Amino acid sequence: MEAISRRRCFALGATLLAGAALSTVTTEHAEAAYPRYGLTAEQWQVIQKVMRHTEGRYTGAIDGDPGPETWKAVQRWLRRFSWDPGPIDGIPGYRTWRSLQHHMRFWYPYTPDGVFGPRTARALRNWAESLR
Repeated sequence: MEAISRRRCFALGATLLAGAALSTVTTEHAEAAYPRYGLTAEQWQVIQKVMRHTEGRYTGAIDGDPGPETWKAVQRWLRRFSWDPGPIDGIPGYRTWRSLQHHMRFWYPYTPDGVFGPRTARALRNWAESLR
């Protein structure tokens, strides 16, 4: 298994306990660390299906777990619609969130700030429901 950097662990939302060795954090464990951001597995499955049949070109499993392949598809999809999600790396960072927030303003009006919070969670749920 491939060890990942502290930066990637932070970007994935993985929590590193003080004194924990980075070598014990593997890509496999990091992928499991992707949170659902307030959505149900069913809502993520809807997003994965939409990404499979649109410009996101998602080829992963429709399993409701938003791992790196799901996020890469979301990033490709955002780029297709002229938003700048940053690099297509499967990591939902500041630019990915800001792009997604700009897109989601159509379903839940608020000011995008590039950070995931309660308003973004509501907008994300509304967006997932609008894709059904």
